[in-house]
Amino acid sequence: MSLAPNAITICSQRFSRGTWSGRVLVSGALYEVDKIDLKLLREGASPAELDLIAVDTDAEEIEQEQAVEARAWGRHCADYARPSGY
Repeated sequence: MSLAPNAITICSQRFSRGTWSGRVLVSGALYEVDKIDLKLLREGASPAELDLIAVDTDAEEIEQEQAVEARAWGRHCADYARPSGY
């Protein structure tokens, strides 16, 4: 494991049934990770050391995914803001 921590950008996140997963940008490549992979990347492990494979996607696909997630989050928040009895 390398000693220097990676520069990591979290591009998208998902929460499902109590678990977190996300897509992160490391050294110009996009990876699908869970919270353990993210922790190890932040501690300096390389994607290769974790057997991560870069996600083959383009910028338009990422924008579409983020738009879908934003709409889903908006609906989720609206459900909690609705008064009971509806």
